[in-house]
Amino acid sequence: MNNPPRTILFATDFSSRCDRSLDRAMLLATQWNARLILLHVLEKRRAAMSDEARRAEETRLHDLLRAEYGNHPGETETRIARGPVGDTVVAVAGETGADLVVTGVARYDELGDFVLGSTVDRLVRHSPVPVLIVKKRARAAYDDIVIATDFSVCSGAALRTVAAMFPTARLHLVHAYHVPFEGLISKDANRGAFEEERTAEMAAFLSGLSLPDEARARLTTHVVYGETENAVESVVKATGAGLAAIGTHGRSGFVAAMIGSIAEALLGALDCDVLTVRSR
Repeated sequence: MNNPPRTILFATDFSSRCDRSLDRAMLLATQWNARLILLHVLEKRRAAMSDEARRAEETRLHDLLRAEYGNHPGETETRIARGPVGDTVVAVAGETGADLVVTGVARYDELGDFVLGSTVDRLVRHSPVPVLIVKKRARAAYDDIVIATDFSVCSGAALRTVAAMFPTARLHLVHAYHVPFEGLISKDANRGAFEEERTAEMAAFLSGLSLPDEARARLTTHVVYGETENAVESVVKATGAGLAAIGTHGRSGFVAAMIGSIAEALLGALDCDVLTVRSR
């Protein structure tokens, strides 16, 4: 992606938890002067209906979409689709030429933590375009954005995409590192050596990355000791970032074939919105 999105796909089930993601989708559509597609998916278990009943239901849902979400001043379109929710959202994103999918969390548990849900899991794995998972209220544009890197092609693609999508935001590239056998040798000396090594790797990674000079000018790097999710979270808090981004691709990057470990920790633990970018 070399420019901000021109078409945004917002998926809704009409629940109150979609309010935050809708507000963010509308704010981004206004910011980018982008077309906003409002999508509701009817699952297959409701498919056993007569043609007349199906048409009547779809008309009602189109009217509901327009009534609930039609106050966006820019170009909007309503869509009703049928099938498994995650797969159907991915398919509609392809059909409509969407550049970004916006969704919310499935729910909040009894401790107030975010529960992503199977639909978000499916989108993160298979969406051909970036997926924005909205957790916070859209009070302002994303002025500071944190991008996690493991120096992979995937994280490079995530950085380039974020730089293009948000051309005025301050970018913070974060790499977390560990010290092997730390308990057996001098902690401070060994950590310092590893930090220097990772800092050099960060510089080499960026030097080999195709990134516009204007993006480099607003980029700050952070090499942080500890677990990836803790490192990213600490930079998010220190910078007041409203968005964190991670790169994904099959079995590499932060989201592996079985979404879990680092990716699940990042997606679930971060208090800010999260953008996943799947490199192709």
